[in-house]
Amino acid sequence: MAEGSRKREHSRDLGSMTDAKSGSLPSAPVPPEHKSSPGPRRRIAIVVGLLLTAVIAYVGLISLLFRQNPDVELFFGMAAAEPPLDLTLNMVSMDPVRQGIDVRIEAAKPSESRQWQQRSIEPADMRNLLLQVDDRYLTYQIAMQDTRTKTVLEIGLSGSISGYPLDHYNGRLSISAKRRDSEAPQPVRLTVWPLLSDWNVDIASDEASKASAGIDLRLQVSRPTSFIVMAFAFYAAMALIGLSGLTIGALVFLGVRPLQPPMTGALAAMIFSIPALRGIMPGAPPLGIRADVLILVWVELAVILGLSLFVFTWVSRR
Repeated sequence: MAEGSRKREHSRDLGSMTDAKSGSLPSAPVPPEHKSSPGPRRRIAIVVGLLLTAVIAYVGLISLLFRQNPDVELFFGMAAAEPPLDLTLNMVSMDPVRQGIDVRIEAAKPSESRQWQQRSIEPADMRNLLLQVDDRYLTYQIAMQDTRTKTVLEIGLSGSISGYPLDHYNGRLSISAKRRDSEAPQPVRLTVWPLLSDWNVDIASDEASKASAGIDLRLQVSRPTSFIVMAFAFYAAMALIGLSGLTIGALVFLGVRPLQPPMTGALAAMIFSIPALRGIMPGAPPLGIRADVLILVWVELAVILGLSLFVFTWVSRR
């Protein structure tokens, strides 16, 4: 044994002497050549692609939201031999919960700039007229006085707020006038401004139910495109927060990621941020709509579950 170890030491000494004489250092193992991984390049390409897609989508969205609106002043009337009663119809407010829209009807005397083909009824003759407004639910009767006569009515609509943000409402409106003494129909000429804050109002003539001496209108009320886009963005943010919280809690619980106690505050903030996002949504309806059941409920439960898993892992860690 001693003799064998002596031989090995002697061979090492000879090797070192040979290296010293030749002027070269002792040979060392050569590491394999390091090849650049394509992972970072692929990730950079994905990030650039996502940014370009987001920019293109944003530019397209801006062009869609800021389109020029056409002239919104609408005119409805019937050809008649006698002068018609001139009225204006303005939108006041919309109540999607009660499924009704408030409109203001006013007697008007058009100016000369309108260049009507026929003159309108004289203000003195309005006192003998009775205005009738029918929305297929209720019938309102308004006694005309003069050109200062105005009234606000609630027109019933069909629709449901549970379809937010894609909810829309339909309604029908008939406006006619008659004389008190003879019950004879009076022609009506109507000017409509379908402008309402936070809503799109489309009004057209309803040819299916044409009155004999009145005007039948079809109303379609929906949310503007900007509201719909914002609502979908808020719900997408809620879903992302819920998935993030559940992912953090699950990975820590399974031991895939280390336990970092400061993440507890982030998970708790997620729980309270979701109701805050729900409260600032455009035209936020009452809780309980279909979108809340499909998104809000499971998102809140997912974040709570993620926080519970994180806290349980922290408590059980020794």
